[in-house]
Amino acid sequence: MAIVWRNEISVGNEEIDNQHKYLIDLINIIESAVNCDLFEDALSIYIDQLVSYTKVHFRQEIEIQKEISFPFIEHHQKAHQNLANQLEEIVSEFKKIGTSKTLKIDPSKSKTEGFKKPVDHLFLLLRDWIIHHILEEDMKMKDYFKEKDAK
Repeated sequence: MAIVWRNEISVGNEEIDNQHKYLIDLINIIESAVNCDLFEDALSIYIDQLVSYTKVHFRQEIEIQKEISFPFIEHHQKAHQNLANQLEEIVSEFKKIGTSKTLKIDPSKSKTEGFKKPVDHLFLLLRDWIIHHILEEDMKMKDYFKEKDAK
């Protein structure tokens, strides 16, 4: 099921919101590509684009946080690093074994013990990222953008 952008998930900064919209589009494209049985080489291109753009987004988001004197920047950077590490691990597995083969997941290290295909694990991570990280972590910036705009 596609993730749909809603104004309720806006952090109050056009640049970050546009980046989040693009990330959501990439996630939806990847899911659609899998559902349409797109060749793994083509799917890999979309996944590489997602990984690359995620790194750009994380860097730019931290720079913007510095500009608004966001007090939770260290915590936010750690959250970004954790997400980036998880994404890299899943993408690495995907590239090794493809979309249809099973993925060995250590339940003690993952919330996804019921998911055996790397793309299922990838979708769970991406949806969790969008739902948790943007709605809970990134939304903490909203008040700081309002303060900056009020000055």
